[in-house]
Amino acid sequence: MNSISDLEKDSRRRRRFSQISDTIFFEFQRFGKKTGILLLVAIAIFGLSLAIGLLTLDQNPSAFSTVENYIVNFLSYMNMLVLILATSYGTGLIVVDFQEDTGNLLFPKISRSRLFIGRIIGNFLLGALIILIYYLISIIPVFIKFEVLPKEYWYSLGFSLYYYLALLSLAVFFSSFVKRSSGAVISVLLLMIIGFPIVYSILMLIVEGEPLFLLNYLAFIITYILDMPADRLESMTLEGFTINAWLTPDAKGAAIGLGIYTFIFLLGAYIIYKFRQTT
Repeated sequence: MNSISDLEKDSRRRRRFSQISDTIFFEFQRFGKKTGILLLVAIAIFGLSLAIGLLTLDQNPSAFSTVENYIVNFLSYMNMLVLILATSYGTGLIVVDFQEDTGNLLFPKISRSRLFIGRIIGNFLLGALIILIYYLISIIPVFIKFEVLPKEYWYSLGFSLYYYLALLSLAVFFSSFVKRSSGAVISVLLLMIIGFPIVYSILMLIVEGEPLFLLNYLAFIITYILDMPADRLESMTLEGFTINAWLTPDAKGAAIGLGIYTFIFLLGAYIIYKFRQTT
């Protein structure tokens, strides 16, 4: 009896793994064309950064005095690229089943839990691939000019991927309760482009504490990890107001903050998806 039970448990584990891996593979197929388009967007951003860098060097040959400064030139639009990727891959991840009445809900062949896990992994890998390619092609002009690549470059890559995971989790969370994917897109863009920056600007005037709870602030680590300032807080007095501007979180604060964002929003999205009705 024990051997039969062990065989059944092993069969169930293999079936669960197979269903998750099949979902990941299906996401690769489903978003193949979209991934190609997003890769072209990333290459266009790289081309723009390269052109700006060459133009700057043409006007001022000593503009990039260090390799870190030159790398920052290519990572200046990384936050925007990550936002585009997270919005493209995450905002329709859950709502698609309710918006398009897919058979995943009416005639389920796979549990929502495994479907959720497979989609998260698949869409994270697709976005991570584009980010990785961007960093790899950025190495070429950097190495041509300086013939060296600091180890902090790879730390920046790690935080870009981590930030993408957190932002993807936020997009998936909105996707879990809106009626259409367009609603999730608008919500994420408004929050990241308007909401968080406004809160950050207000906090500079009223508090001195570090805003580790703001997702857009955590993204500053992507470039600042290349040359971490000795003093991350800049205070200035302007017309009677004291402005406290935090330049960047440190590596530990960013890692913890991004981890908390990822956990909370993925958990919230999973719970809502698990019990959301089709009506």
